[in-house]
Amino acid sequence: MQRKKIVVALVSLAAAAALAACVFFLYRGTAPAVPFARTKTGFAMNTAVTLTAYAQDGAASDDLNAELLREISKLENQISWNISSSETAKINRAAGAEFVEAPTVAGLLRQTAPVCEASGGLLSPLMLPLSRLWDVTGDSPSSPQPEEITAAAALCEADGYTLDGDCVKLLHKGAGLDFGAFGKGAACDRLAACLQASDAPAAVCSVGGSVLVYGRKPDDTDWLVSIAVPGDSNRSLGELAFSDTAFLSTSGSYERYFIEDGKRYHHILNPETGYPAETGLASVTVASDTGVLSDALSTACFLLGYEKSLPLLKAFSAEAVFVTEDRTVYVTSGLSGRFRLTDKDYVRKEAAQ
Repeated sequence: MQRKKIVVALVSLAAAAALAACVFFLYRGTAPAVPFARTKTGFAMNTAVTLTAYAQDGAASDDLNAELLREISKLENQISWNISSSETAKINRAAGAEFVEAPTVAGLLRQTAPVCEASGGLLSPLMLPLSRLWDVTGDSPSSPQPEEITAAAALCEADGYTLDGDCVKLLHKGAGLDFGAFGKGAACDRLAACLQASDAPAAVCSVGGSVLVYGRKPDDTDWLVSIAVPGDSNRSLGELAFSDTAFLSTSGSYERYFIEDGKRYHHILNPETGYPAETGLASVTVASDTGVLSDALSTACFLLGYEKSLPLLKAFSAEAVFVTEDRTVYVTSGLSGRFRLTDKDYVRKEAAQ
């Protein structure tokens, strides 16, 4: 019988080759005759996208994959800060001055506000001043001056905006929305809605570190989502098994980074300090009811650290696999029976919940 594994890898996104390796699929055995599946790869939201839609024939699978990729691009055009016509870019240009009608952004802010609040403000949608300052994925990144970091961090408070229906206003001039911590998960939600509307039987979709497994596999075996060893996309640390639809997102310090004077600076920034988070974690994978929630929680958990994340996960009925820098893997109770550790260099422990 077919056995399908999805490998979620955390690697540097500095080169196109690394991007292509972010998430990939391994097929074993022969595919079932019906339904038929084809895979389409692409690039959106500054990351690799891989889509495998099941349908009754190859042409239908190709058509559905193309539709799914269009959905991701449509969302990107609405929320990406560096697309000048997007809702986000318009809001950022009007920061400190006026409201901007932005239904997609307003909805996303409402969805993520509870997680931001529960994280104590460590998770913030207003990280653009810091992310642009650090420019971790730029051509020549370097650590900013302390006074620059302090000034940028002051603009990144999670509650630095106000909503009026579908209109959004940033409270301070120079502030800016950046949905890097939420957008890929939100894309998975869009894909799930598209698949449901299309009556698709099953699909596997990955948008960078966010993964959607949809429906039941035609051969009734489990979807296997394999978490890569942080920093090595060719090694599987362990795998999670799901029999039906699931949303997962992984955040890690080895995903995007640069090294300066022997020190690694990664892209997950703490708005309180203005510096990359240092919590002893290498990666966090969160499974939740929606893509945007799994994405938001994975970043929040990384910022909080293992122990402080446990109450947050409980509050949102989510589960996680934590990988620490000292090669310990903590698995929360809801994933305990689903997770199998495969790398002997790591030690598994059950999370203390």
